[in-house]
Amino acid sequence: MELRRVLYGYRKDQFDYYIVQEEAAIVKRIFKEYLSGESLSAIAKRLTSECVVFFKDKTQWSKNAVCRILDNVHYTGDEDYPRIIDRDTYQRALDLRLGKGGERTVDSPETEYIKEHTVCSCCGSRFTRRAKYKIRERWLCVNGCPCTKEYLDDAVLFLKIRSVLDFVKKDPGVLMYDAEVKQYEPTRDIIASEKRIKQLMFESRSMFQPIKKLIVETINLKYQAMEFDPTKEKTKALMEFFEKYNREVKGLDIKLLKKTVSHIVIDTEGDVILKFINGVEISNRQVANDGE
Repeated sequence: MELRRVLYGYRKDQFDYYIVQEEAAIVKRIFKEYLSGESLSAIAKRLTSECVVFFKDKTQWSKNAVCRILDNVHYTGDEDYPRIIDRDTYQRALDLRLGKGGERTVDSPETEYIKEHTVCSCCGSRFTRRAKYKIRERWLCVNGCPCTKEYLDDAVLFLKIRSVLDFVKKDPGVLMYDAEVKQYEPTRDIIASEKRIKQLMFESRSMFQPIKKLIVETINLKYQAMEFDPTKEKTKALMEFFEKYNREVKGLDIKLLKKTVSHIVIDTEGDVILKFINGVEISNRQVANDGE
């Protein structure tokens, strides 16, 4: 199952998140309709009937998808996301939801980040954090699949994530990635082009410019035939980052998590696997076994 990794309403270029105006208009519409008295289900049905795209070619909206948009504090703007909804609108929608659903805690930006980057190993869907009526919070797959045996609350989840990050900080060498080196193989076009160059070189009447043009075209063909794997460079940069990183924080270092990890996977045993930006995966179970 393909996962939407960027919050609805935004895209990300090489450095920053930016607003997608068409999606931002839908976000504003959802808040407006909800504050006017529409139910989550009614909003979801209307968006689906109008074939509003949620992700790529998917136009099926659920009330949970609408609810996640209403709940997400990122829409009010923070250091990562530009503002789509003003704080007053968000708060009024939140107050309305609290009036219908009872008192609950509001997720911090750090918790929201982990929600957006944590997936289920069974179905590939996101994990969400349930914390209503002042009871102990719990992390669950949004599809409700009974795949995680262990009860995961904030303390347990954050501790497992931190254990992996601390493990890598002590030994960045665990991030080494054995990538297969692919050998260059010339294509038919390259072989034919090289043959033509040789023919022109031996023809005494051949003009220099046509030969030069053909050589340049052949070089471009060779470049396109080469398969560049950036994994080695990513691994080197990642290891150097961990070696130089000396920031000490109490609890989970969300800044370090954002810089080095692409996403988090929770498996059927409740183990947490961090997938680093170079593709290497390390679980808290590996860390525990290594320490034995």
